[in-house]
Amino acid sequence: MRILLTFALLIAQVVYATDFSEMHAGMSFTDVQKAYPTARFEITSPQPIDKTYQTYELKRSKHPGRIVLTFLNGYAVDHFAISEFEQKLMLATRESEKAKYRENIQNFKKSVERPLKDQLLLHSFIWQPIEPLPINQVIKTYGPPEGDGFDKALNAAYIRWKDGVFGYPAPSGKGISFFEYRYATSKPELVQSYLK
Repeated sequence: MRILLTFALLIAQVVYATDFSEMHAGMSFTDVQKAYPTARFEITSPQPIDKTYQTYELKRSKHPGRIVLTFLNGYAVDHFAISEFEQKLMLATRESEKAKYRENIQNFKKSVERPLKDQLLLHSFIWQPIEPLPINQVIKTYGPPEGDGFDKALNAAYIRWKDGVFGYPAPSGKGISFFEYRYATSKPELVQSYLK
């Protein structure tokens, strides 16, 4: 009886560990901190060259293994947009165009006045469990796969589930060694740098 109870608890932990339902596209860094109040966030190394993305490793979460969160840096994007509209304003000849560009500039300036933590928006994340998860357990959690393929940038095969969940099988073939939860187009160079 005790062995059965232990086995049931282990299965519950694996299911709980793969449940990332509190994460969703576009949630701010502030919201992620609220979802993981006891976790610690560390800037990853190396940081991406593209400053429109910021990455943090989530430490001491309820999920065993390594989690790397990629956020779209709204602050950098908004500053780029302000610069673009200012250039258009300089070249505009009609007063109606100038008024439209000024309005856009003011809107983006209001946006960049918010705290940076509210401007970092969740783009995707990687979860690398301590041990590869058995494929039958992953199917119990996410349902049957929707497809598979080969990621040339990562030089790795993947299995795709609904809602942007990509599982990368272990070289041994014994389970999934890491997951990428994509809310937008993947940035393979980011994934590659964090799995080294």
